Amino acid sequence: MNGLFDQPGTPVSLNLLFKGERAYLHGTDMVDALAAIAPGLIEISLRIQKVAEHPLAAVLLSGESADYGEVVATVRASRDGQKINIALVENRSAPPPGRYEYDEDDVVGQATIGNEEQIAEMSWNDRYSSIEQIVTLHKALLTQCFAASGARWYFSRLDVPRFPSAFAKLSLAVTQALGTSLVRSGIAIDGQPFGNIYFSGVKK
Repeated sequence: MNGLFDQPGTPVSLNLLFKGERAYLHGTDMVDALAAIAPGLIEISLRIQKVAEHPLAAVLLSGESADYGEVVATVRASRDGQKINIALVENRSAPPPGRYEYDEDDVVGQATIGNEEQIAEMSWNDRYSSIEQIVTLHKALLTQCFAASGARWYFSRLDVPRFPSAFAKLSLAVTQALGTSLVRSGIAIDGQPFGNIYFSGVKK
């Protein structure tokens, strides 16, 4: 992938594929792609606004407004003391992406989940990226703790000090739940706070 900062205002293709049986592009792949093309970001806030069924491109926004396509997600961050705004835009005229296999059960197979405390923990699984483990563990936590709701869970927001990297121990704890419409959990990596992750629950 090309570096995003080399081409401000120019859409940079993310070349993402459908994950497992999903018919939309997954937020974990968006994060991994952004980490590759936009290194050095801190104080990152990613907000996913809608599902993406077509190829995505990232655009480093400037002060000028422009129509790059339908915005799927936005990123606000800092880099070298400057505020950075990135939009992920969908090209709806492009053919659907391909797909690759993904086994969620394998990601969190060794995790422990406490229903009453609404916490989940796992050790590093070297077959998957950091964000895949964070997001999949959060989905498992909510699926178990809010089982009665029957909601389908979607990754919708991530506020972290930097893109996540390898860890020894990952912990998640639910800190706020607006029913199932939006659930926030605190992330701890190796015992240290590491921002928050949000999921939205949609009734099946």
